[in-house]
Amino acid sequence: METTALIVDIVDYVPEYRDDFTRLNAEWMTSFFGKQLDDHLDNPEETIINQGGFILFAKLGDEVIGTCAILKENNKLYEIADMAVAPQYRGKHIGKRLLSAAVDKVRKTGARQVYLITSSKLTVSLEFFRTYGFKETGFDAEMSVYEGSDVKMSLNLK
Repeated sequence: METTALIVDIVDYVPEYRDDFTRLNAEWMTSFFGKQLDDHLDNPEETIINQGGFILFAKLGDEVIGTCAILKENNKLYEIADMAVAPQYRGKHIGKRLLSAAVDKVRKTGARQVYLITSSKLTVSLEFFRTYGFKETGFDAEMSVYEGSDVKMSLNLK
């Protein structure tokens, strides 16, 4: 697989990208878990933006090829969620760009920590997050809406 980095722009959420957010995450869920799981994907303004969170998009020209949500838990803690890259662009450093932008966005809020919930089945993703500095912390099944999630990873920002 070619790993050439593409030149993409990372941009903030605007309503015209709502369908891209839903599409990319549904595609990711289906490809890795065999089904689309019902969650907050259909109304990101209400469930993410209006709650103090953020959504970022990776754009290649006019095409939205990746996305990442940042959920506000409180002023000191955010969760990175719903990170997805279109299948044809995986392995081209799009996720790295989105993660970096997401962590920078959280850092600017003054938060102390960001975390994410993932699955031990996603070994490439786990290694990717470890390389970025995330460390596994205590997982509680109550904290995840996603079936199959069994790993919590955190990154201290201060």
